Amino acid sequence: MIRKNFKSEKNSLRTKFQTGTANFVGIGLGVVADDNIHGETCIRVFVSKLNGSHKQDTTYTFADGQEAQVQYVEVGDIDYTGFTGRIRPAGPGAVIGAVGNTAKGTFGAMVTDNTDGAQVLLSASHVIAKFGALPLGTNILQPGPGNGGVNPADAIATLKRFVPNQLAKNGINYVDVAIATPISSSSVTAVPLCTQVNPTTQGAVGLLYAASSLITVINPIQNILTMMNVSVPKSIVATPGMSIHCCSAITGYFTTTVSDVMVDLFLGNVWWMDQTVCAGGALNGTAGDSGAMFYTTFAV
Repeated sequence: MIRKNFKSEKNSLRTKFQTGTANFVGIGLGVVADDNIHGETCIRVFVSKLNGSHKQDTTYTFADGQEAQVQYVEVGDIDYTGFTGRIRPAGPGAVIGAVGNTAKGTFGAMVTDNTDGAQVLLSASHVIAKFGALPLGTNILQPGPGNGGVNPADAIATLKRFVPNQLAKNGINYVDVAIATPISSSSVTAVPLCTQVNPTTQGAVGLLYAASSLITVINPIQNILTMMNVSVPKSIVATPGMSIHCCSAITGYFTTTVSDVMVDLFLGNVWWMDQTVCAGGALNGTAGDSGAMFYTTFAV
């Protein structure tokens, strides 16, 4: 019954405790954390820091007269896991976007453009090129326009090249990638914002461009290197069961497992061929994680 009452009255409960609780962070339904009381359902109020006003013997009376214990839980200062603020030099994992495009995405990696040997920023085409609809030379911002970036003050690179996509119904596509030229050597770095990811020792596996709540989909690195004509320090062919990780703008540091390879997916009325699918959908493929580069969790 407490569960049912909590669900129906949660909005008013949240307002009550938010306005009357010091250091309020959130509210939920849980179990009393007390060695003397086992398994009793209670209202748990999350606070950044406990103080004398958070009395653990407090109770709350629901509309039907039922009472529930209220327990205050210290959770510290909670930060978002991603990298959506302004970062200089900007590194892989930082949120980016392009002038004239509403899509938010992730700075995936610094790679070498084989056509001239230059170091360039790589991300998803739909993020920094709008699938080729943006003109070459378009400013790439960090943070992007959708996260408060301002042009030209937050420009870190300019669109250099993209792989054309076939977006008409039943079009055939293999990668969603583009590259951009850094505005200066101080505007970007090749070092990912997540220290667990090391492009110089771990093999690049592929680039995130789509996800659902259940799976994450990446372009295999071999297709990216060939079709974009770029190179990376190390790369490796994904195989089912391989442990991989990445650094992304919204989810932050993320580890997953390759579940399927050579997958053909019909998404948005077009085909994406030979894709790699990862177990779990923690990454957000539409609101900022697109463009993140996956690597092996081990040295190669």
